[in-house]
Amino acid sequence: MKSKGIDYEPGIENYGNFAEPPKSSLFYSMGAGDPFVGEHVQPHQDSVHSWQHLLSKQEIELYCRSIGSRIFRQLGYAEALEQAEQMTGARFEDEPDVELISQRTHQFLWQSGFEWKTAFRMLDEHDTDNRVLTIHAMNAMYERHHAAAHVPARMDIALLSTGKEKGGRT
Repeated sequence: MKSKGIDYEPGIENYGNFAEPPKSSLFYSMGAGDPFVGEHVQPHQDSVHSWQHLLSKQEIELYCRSIGSRIFRQLGYAEALEQAEQMTGARFEDEPDVELISQRTHQFLWQSGFEWKTAFRMLDEHDTDNRVLTIHAMNAMYERHHAAAHVPARMDIALLSTGKEKGGRT
C-alpha cells in the first residue's frame, strides 16, 4: 500500500511501541526526533495547531522555507500555510530551499559528529541484518553516553538555529 508517495512498512502506525524503552529515551534525550512521540503509541491530533504558539516567527519561516509550500498544499494544509505566511510576512516558494537545507545539514553534522544515512527506513521483524546492525550501533551509543557522563547528551539546537558553529564560526 502506498499513500502520498510513502511505502507502507509493517508497524509504521505503531511508532510508540519501542522494543527497548531505555534506549529510545536516550535517543530522544540527545535531541534527536520528537520527544513527545514516546507519549503516544499511535497517531493522534492533540497538537495539530500547537505550532502557532510554540514556534517563533523565525522558526516558522525556516521550517516553511525548508519544506517548501507545495507539500503543504498537497497534504491538505493550504490554510496552515496561509497562516504561516501571514504570521511571518513571507511568501514561501513551492520547492524546498536547497541552499538552506544544505547549510543546516552541514551545521548539524559538524556539531554532532554524525553522518547522514541515505535511504534510511524503519525496520521490521524480517529485516534482521539491519536490525542487528542497528542494535549494535544503539548499544555502542548507549555505552559511550554512560562512559562519558561529563559530556552533555542534548545538542544545543538553539546554537544551530543561530547559524553559528563551534568556535563562533558561521
